[in-house]
Amino acid sequence: MKLAHYQIEHIREYIDRQSIWYDDIKSELLDHIICNVEHRMATSDIKFVEAAALAIEEINPSAIQKERLKVEHIATFKEVYQEIIGLFSGTKIYLAVVAILAGVLLTTVSNDLEETLRLFSTMALTALFVNFFARTYFNRKFKPLYNSFFMSRLNTVYTSALLSTSLVGLLLTDWLVQNPVALIIYISTFNLYLIASFRVLNRTFNKLRNHVAYR
Repeated sequence: MKLAHYQIEHIREYIDRQSIWYDDIKSELLDHIICNVEHRMATSDIKFVEAAALAIEEINPSAIQKERLKVEHIATFKEVYQEIIGLFSGTKIYLAVVAILAGVLLTTVSNDLEETLRLFSTMALTALFVNFFARTYFNRKFKPLYNSFFMSRLNTVYTSALLSTSLVGLLLTDWLVQNPVALIIYISTFNLYLIASFRVLNRTFNKLRNHVAYR
């Protein structure tokens, strides 16, 4: 039994009131609830209002959004990790070499390792911000801020980078300054993380752009 247009709009209005930020999750929830309601009305002698209430109680839109974002955050970590491993093989190995050499050069030519570490952290976060601004502002027509697939990966990358630099600045600065080899390893590893993250975000954005263009 197909729902009438006004019944679908009723479900859509309910979803819009549930603090669901991402358009793709809204669309999936709408389709899921509509199918659930149509199935209940076709197999049971109940009206739309009752079927919709039962469907909404069973589905729980807020819980679905949280679970969806959790799954995508974990998937992002796995994808970035696999990308880092992939940098050490094939034609991409030059990127790994550049990341490591940058760490060595920054440490060995510096006369003030503490200032170098502080500058590196600032530049790394600035690079992330510039990437975010370029992706979202210059491609507004694709609505990247309202897509969970893109934003979950963006949030995972940025939160990890911010926490890492903050913890190092608060707890490990003195130790790293006194241990140049450890500092080289830290900067090189962070460079690898940035390169891998940019590659993952680029693929993610291309998928978003192609999907929106297709629709």
